[in-house]
Amino acid sequence: MEALTPQSQGFETFKRSLARIFHSNGTVVGAGFAIAPGYLITCAHVVTAALSLPADSQDSPQQPIELEFLLAAQGERVTGQVVAWLPYKVAIDAPSLANPADIAILKLDRTPENITPVTVGEGAWGHQFRILGFPTGVPVGIWASGVLRDQMGNGWVSIEDIKAQGRRIEQGFSGAPVWDETIEAVVGMAVQAERPQKNQPNSKVAFMLPVSQLRTVWSRIP
Repeated sequence: MEALTPQSQGFETFKRSLARIFHSNGTVVGAGFAIAPGYLITCAHVVTAALSLPADSQDSPQQPIELEFLLAAQGERVTGQVVAWLPYKVAIDAPSLANPADIAILKLDRTPENITPVTVGEGAWGHQFRILGFPTGVPVGIWASGVLRDQMGNGWVSIEDIKAQGRRIEQGFSGAPVWDETIEAVVGMAVQAERPQKNQPNSKVAFMLPVSQLRTVWSRIP
């Protein structure tokens, strides 16, 4: 049997960190990923969707959120409690470089075996990425890929699928980690997809919160 390469080992660790997040009715509303032992990060708007709360709720939710590490512990659901909260802001220009938004960290009631926090790094223009999301009707998840662009004035980074074929990033990918194939690390978290415009109906642009912004929140973990 051929030995695993360092890249495949890193990617396997990345896959084991991935979680899907459930609404109380059992539907999947988004994703998250392990960033420290016993902790998971996701978008604040994924948490509010899971709890049927307004997307722009400012108060940190107290209800537990149910999730599952699909590729590492399928069928073993755990719950998480919000311990760090930067609420969602409606306008795309509301966040800023110094004022990130739409981030939540959950403390897990327990961690299944083989769950390892992701390796993180800083991405660069043109690097290839991969991402697993859970759009409507695909609760088992589906992969998308593309290239990284650069940071905008609100702190988000543009990411884009430039292929004619392939799945666009859409609702259900929020909270998913973005894997940079060049540096073999997670470089951000999917936060929003651009809605196709009349003059660009085939656009596959989306946005991620870079690791530099995520760190401002997970650095608060005790």
